[in-house]
Amino acid sequence: ILYLAKNKINKNINKMSAAMATATATTANLSEMDAVYGVVFNLGSLLVRIVLEPVETQSRVQFSKLSSHYYKHSNDPSNQNIQKTYISEYCSILGSFSFRLRILSTVCAIVMCLGPSYTWLLLRILYKDKYIDTQAPLVLAWYCLYVFLLSVNGMIEALRDSVSDVKQLSSKSPTGLTGFMVVTFTFCSILAYVLVPKYGALGIVYSNSMNLILRILFSLHFIAFRGVYPPIIDRFETAKSAFRNSVPKRTVLMSLFGSGVIAYYASPTDPSAASLATHVIHVIIGALCGVCIVIASLVSDEELREETFEAFGHSRVFKLLRVSGIIVLLKIVGIKIVEQGPGSKKRK
Repeated sequence: ILYLAKNKINKNINKMSAAMATATATTANLSEMDAVYGVVFNLGSLLVRIVLEPVETQSRVQFSKLSSHYYKHSNDPSNQNIQKTYISEYCSILGSFSFRLRILSTVCAIVMCLGPSYTWLLLRILYKDKYIDTQAPLVLAWYCLYVFLLSVNGMIEALRDSVSDVKQLSSKSPTGLTGFMVVTFTFCSILAYVLVPKYGALGIVYSNSMNLILRILFSLHFIAFRGVYPPIIDRFETAKSAFRNSVPKRTVLMSLFGSGVIAYYASPTDPSAASLATHVIHVIIGALCGVCIVIASLVSDEELREETFEAFGHSRVFKLLRVSGIIVLLKIVGIKIVEQGPGSKKRK
């Protein structure tokens, strides 16, 4: 009897030890996942706070003029001058939307294409050996894609809110904004519950990215088929034209793809064993790829080129570029550059 009792006690002790070990391992994994996502979120939110958030806030203020002017003058169709002014301002704001979305998506596409190749090095510089052996480099690489989706979603939602009325925004049906947000939140919460135990912090990025993709698709559908537009403007064709103009030029897309491939294959296979010279060469290659993307954007996008030279034409950087010969090279290629001197007219 004592022998059987002893064996039973030993089995219970082993089960309790295994359960305690499992609980300890689970707690350690949750703590590591929380730390990894916290680091990635803090690093990734720098670009969002510095670049995306101010532009999105300013765009919402500017785009809100669409709905305010519509409700102010829609009941007075007899005044043709007011209608023409409203339509002119409407087209101007849509052009501003296309330009801003094109520039923001290009900037964030640079981060998306080049960023994943340098996440390990960034964490190594900032935190030394603390996170380089964890999931943090991979999560930060996928977070670069998340930042790109954030930039696109922010601008599209700013336009969506400006072409919608109060009833559409407050509707709790699945096709309304409030109802859609509830459905999307529920779906992504379930998705995170399924993915996080398997992928850790990477599952949170996956679920958040899916949430942004669904919101972008909903906003596109809303703008194209349910938005508030002037009566004489074709809703679908106008939205189609605005989104077509917001896509970066083909030269920029090719340079983004090529730069991403070059940066990926130039990265060391084993970053921990690579020498300092290897990492320096890798950083130089990434910088050159970024410069090539910027030059491709200036060459292919005339509106961006004019805005850039008009804003920075009198700065020291512009004068330095002129001295270095880059401006002369652009002129030789045949690119029109708009310059403006103090007290003088624009000249091409």
